Amino acid sequence: MREFDQKAIDASFAECDILTNCRQYPKDEAPAAYKDFEEVLRSMKGAGLASEVARLRARFVIEDSDKADD
Repeated sequence: MREFDQKAIDASFAECDILTNCRQYPKDEAPAAYKDFEEVLRSMKGAGLASEVARLRARFVIEDSDKADD
């Protein structure tokens, strides 16, 4: 978490028109905090645990209706 730059995180989400009700986007939700999707999918396929049937893109996500917690 210390390596993530808050301004860069906020800017990257603004570029993609991602909105949040927080003044700063949570660092633990930054794209760099997640594993590489392609690598996870490749290893799951290789282990015979999953197969890809579709790729979807989220248009919006609503986590809750509470006021900003920051």
